[in-house]
Amino acid sequence: SDTDCAYNASGTTPLTKRTLTVGHIKREEDICPKLLKAFWTEILMRKGVTGDEIIPNEINAAWMQLVINGVSNAVAIADWRGDTASGNANLNKYDGLLKQLNADSDVIDGNPDGYQEITVANVRTVLQRMYEQVTEDMAMSPDVEALDWFVSFDILRKYQIALKNANLYHITGDDNTTKYEGTNINMIVQAGLQAGNQMV
Repeated sequence: SDTDCAYNASGTTPLTKRTLTVGHIKREEDICPKLLKAFWTEILMRKGVTGDEIIPNEINAAWMQLVINGVSNAVAIADWRGDTASGNANLNKYDGLLKQLNADSDVIDGNPDGYQEITVANVRTVLQRMYEQVTEDMAMSPDVEALDWFVSFDILRKYQIALKNANLYHITGDDNTTKYEGTNINMIVQAGLQAGNQMV
């Protein structure tokens, strides 16, 4: 047999790693059923209650959903804005994506013109300049079906207004997502990008 055809290190797939730090989140609340009697919630309370009974399931479920939504939103913000040096108790559990991206020398600067503010008047120009920074390797990566553009709701709203002002109503996907004009890039709102003009 031919033993010259052997595996070698040329063309191997490089592996990289990121450290994921786990942080603890706790929320405590004391809810007194007696207090529910002064609000609409009393219609769900059993008649004749003295205030020491268990909270009805309907109220419990609605309350827990409210708490879960609040925690989920706080985690989503921390995933982007987390910073162990922050004085904010919701943000200092781990370093979020923005801190890590800002410290990474390989990250491409999508704001070469140094825009400080994004407005309805300039949002299409800002997005175009950022789009121009997308490399061929990023766009043609074999593990990427389509690029996603993470933005704040404020930036997306300004972009949608600018599109309407330019009579470009057709730039909306079938699933009611906004595409960056002339491309298949989905613009996705992220809660953690709401403060500031960052986009990823």
